[in-house]
Order: sequence, then C-alpha cells, then structure tokens
Amino acid sequence: MSVIQPGSVGSDMQPCSVAEQREAIANGELLFAEEIAEAIIFVLTRSARCDNAMLQIEPIRRARDAVIWIGTYAAEGSAGLQSLKSVGGSLSLGPAEARIVNASFGVWSAERSIAYFVDERRVSAWRRQSGTWSAMGDTESGGSAPCYLSLSPDDTRMAAVNYGDGTLALIDLDPVTGAVQAIRDRFQPQGRGSDPDRKDGPHAHCALFAEDG
Repeated sequence: MSVIQPGSVGSDMQPCSVAEQREAIANGELLFAEEIAEAIIFVLTRSARCDNAMLQIEPIRRARDAVIWIGTYAAEGSAGLQSLKSVGGSLSLGPAEARIVNASFGVWSAERSIAYFVDERRVSAWRRQSGTWSAMGDTESGGSAPCYLSLSPDDTRMAAVNYGDGTLALIDLDPVTGAVQAIRDRFQPQGRGSDPDRKDGPHAHCALFAEDG
C-alpha cells in the first residue's frame, strides 16, 4: 500500500475563488490537480518489487514581494486589517480584511499559518491560506484592554495580557488546528503606584513563556 501526501491543491474544496487559486498556483503556493494525478501514475507504474510506502508532494513557494498587515480602528473609519505591500522597494496599500477589526496587537504562528489578534475586548484566531483569512474561533481576553499575546513553544497555549486591569489569562489552543478554545486560568495581580491618575492599579504590558512551556 502506498500513501501519497499531497500539498495544497487547486480544487473546489479550497476556500477561495478560482481567480485566487490561479494566482496561488502562479505564485507556487498551490498545485494543479493533474500534478497529483502524475504522482499516482508514478506509484502505479513502479516495479512490483518496489515498496512505495510514502510519497509527499509540496508546491514550490516562490519568493514574493513582502506584505505587511496593519491593525486599524473601526471608530476612525478604517476598513479593517489593512495590507501594505512592498513592491520593488516601494510601499503601497492593498486590500483590507473587513472582518478583522480593531486589531491592536497580533502574534503569528508560522507552523500553522495562523494570526492571533486582540481587539480591545476579545482574542481571535485567523488562518491565512491561499490568499484568504479563515476564522478559527475567538474568546474573551480575561480582562480589560488586552494589549499583548504570546504563544507557548508547542503552540497549544496562549497568554493574553490585559493592560486595563493587569489580568493575565492563559488560553487553550486546539493542539491539532490551533483554533482558540477557552480560558484555562487567570491571574489578577494587586497593587498600585504613587501616581493616583496613572497607577491606580496594575497595568500589565507583556508575558512570555519559558523555553519548557
């Protein structure tokens, strides 16, 4: 028995339009279905003495111009998560993702191609694939005015830091998909500073995982 593990393939199962699939194929991000068929023919035409246990096929991801994603505020009339493209050394605005609003901080999981954002109230996950963003769940940040996120070394947990009340929330992520699940634990620090206007309570800024998680 042979297992053929294909990479991303242009098909009706992709969550993007035909035009977007063609662009992804041109950029080396998707394979033609015919290229998978060629791999099947290759396996079927090998000698009976050969054990083709595994064949993995991946698209060659060509170098592309850089894209920067910028979080913007809806109250200021923004269009959502704004893209900024670097083409030939110059910057120009690209299309925006209107569903991702008020993103004030984000962290990227390269292994899963997922961006995690805070929007002043909640934490959300969005997978970037074939030129589109797909929602991967959201949950409360565990406090007020979230300002920072960090991922555990194994990408199964996320720390959400809330500036407003200093709360730190530990959020579970689906170990397979990376989707946001529920808050596992919360820590509420106490204390105040000498300035009653600015330091009436704790204001957390950052939280990082140790190397062992």
